[in-house]
Amino acid sequence: MKKILLFFALASVASFLASCGDKKSIIEPGGTPPSITSLSVQRNSLSIDSLNLSPLLVNGKATVSLTLQAGLQSPENPATSVSAFLLSPTGETELATTSVAGSSASSLTIPFTFTLDQNNIGDYTIAVVAQDDFGQSGSNARKKIRFFRFNTPPVLQSVSAPDTVLIPAAGDFVFKITASTTDAEGVNDITNVVATRQDNASTFSLLDNGDAAGLSGDLVAGDGIFTATLQVPFSNTPATRVFDYQATDRSGAKSNLITKSIVFIK
Repeated sequence: MKKILLFFALASVASFLASCGDKKSIIEPGGTPPSITSLSVQRNSLSIDSLNLSPLLVNGKATVSLTLQAGLQSPENPATSVSAFLLSPTGETELATTSVAGSSASSLTIPFTFTLDQNNIGDYTIAVVAQDDFGQSGSNARKKIRFFRFNTPPVLQSVSAPDTVLIPAAGDFVFKITASTTDAEGVNDITNVVATRQDNASTFSLLDNGDAAGLSGDLVAGDGIFTATLQVPFSNTPATRVFDYQATDRSGAKSNLITKSIVFIK
């Protein structure tokens, strides 16, 4: 009996020592994590806040190579990695990322290369963050950069709309208006075609979204034919209404105007 009790006693001591050893091996996060204190974006050794993509485009794609200079502060915990992110204009989508090893120095150079589509123009954000061994991060730094390209405005080739619309005695009358457009940078560069009523400046949009059964009634997406489906209620007032049609591209450039009149009669 004494031998059995002695065995359990020794086993308990061994278990206790083992558990103490496990506790000693666990390192709890602590200390002040590293922070990025400053950020500059460079290309060819020059600081930039915008970049023309036109000279970089090959088959509609631009390979962008930048150098990021980041100020680094590590008051307690050294930075073990530093990451850079390219964020979309909304800031919600991560388009590219890269990481480099951390440093004890007060500044760090980060090469950053990524590919953009020719339509990726506008104000983007580059964010840089440092992490310590525990995955903790202090303050990050962000820098806006505008990507642009030489641009040709879209061309509004034609607008097809009825000359006369008969206001129904009851219910609604439904009809379509279509606008044919082109753009030297491709149809996808056109963001919208808008019709503006001259007498009250009200507008409606024509879409190239292929939503044949939906609100636009557009038959084929991306074919350069923008469509609007309109409803005329029986309560509409007879009148001649004049509309100006115009296309806009991703650079904000606007096409020529086409003006069309529709006579609404009973």
